[in-house]
Amino acid sequence: MDVSPEVYRDIVRNVGRRSDIATLARVCKGFRIAAQRALYNTLIVGEADVELCGTLVTSPRLASLVIALTVQMGRLEEEEDEEDDAPVEETEAEERTTRSSSDRRRSGEKSSPSPNPAWTTIAGALRNTTRLRHLTVDIADLADFPNAWVLAGCTFQLHTFHCDFDWDQPLLEFLATQTELHDLFIRDYVDLGTAQSPTLPSLSALECTFTEAAATLTPGRPISRLKTCFSHTDAVGRRAELVAVLAALRLSTGPIYALDIADGIYTEPASMELLHKIAHTPATASELRYLGTLALPVGGRKRLQFYGLLMRLRRLRCLEVDISQWSPPPTSSPALRALAAELRLYCPDVSTVVFVHEFERTVVNTTLGSVLKIDDAAAPESMWREI
Repeated sequence: MDVSPEVYRDIVRNVGRRSDIATLARVCKGFRIAAQRALYNTLIVGEADVELCGTLVTSPRLASLVIALTVQMGRLEEEEDEEDDAPVEETEAEERTTRSSSDRRRSGEKSSPSPNPAWTTIAGALRNTTRLRHLTVDIADLADFPNAWVLAGCTFQLHTFHCDFDWDQPLLEFLATQTELHDLFIRDYVDLGTAQSPTLPSLSALECTFTEAAATLTPGRPISRLKTCFSHTDAVGRRAELVAVLAALRLSTGPIYALDIADGIYTEPASMELLHKIAHTPATASELRYLGTLALPVGGRKRLQFYGLLMRLRRLRCLEVDISQWSPPPTSSPALRALAAELRLYCPDVSTVVFVHEFERTVVNTTLGSVLKIDDAAAPESMWREI
């Protein structure tokens, strides 16, 4: 009896485990086609299972089924089993790695591609994934950063790209081919002098660890969502970075919906200056929906000034505030809900407040009837992309 491809597809969609889907692929041709599409649509590959990339090299048909691919290099399995408090330490370590890598390159020290043979196999797999739309390159080892050469010869048009590669000529040459890229994360940035900046005509969401990258890539592009962080710790250096970023945002061809400029330590004076600049810059004040992260002032008068500036952001819907400097910290559910309610007295359209205390985030938002509740299911790390 003939069964339509839609029926096979619907059956496969309702199978939870990948091992069961693989079993279905051996039942008949109809199930094989539907199961292979499900199995190869989204892949995660690393050094431990690089043979999967070998399959994509030898089978262009299977490679053409891949829509989303994550390449993880140097991520040991033991890291996945560490305690819950480990991510804070890992974040700090990764930031030091990022800074040290770029600092050395800025000083003129050149880096060389890793001799790891896995990258050659990955390169062959990437050239065959002609329908790839979402690519994540997640690198832990410093030696693996200068391997953007693996992108040479790729013909896919990405929609999202999380890139841990060094910012170098091979990466620029690849980005120059990406006319449909909407969402880009770059770990590294360095001024390459005469190297031409990629066009990226569709880029609307940019996440970068250096404000210099934001200042370079924003003008002339429809950037609507920007997440970056200050490099300087002194007030003069930070002020210069802020001026450069805001000047670049004025030259974006799209409305600014989300803005997050992270800092090493969130202080009231720095946050008040940042908020004042954002609130008095038409390019950032007129359409802003998401703003983070700012230190919430402790003193009542200063907090009223803070709320007064927020009132200028008439379309603001989500705000992220740091309360780490409060003593004692208002981390209980009633205290957080009370602070959110106080903020909404002045900014009633703000429906979500993210409170940050020592890197831990708690989301308070409204439900039906404007009741404020702690939302344990929220994903605050992605809100800047979604609101």
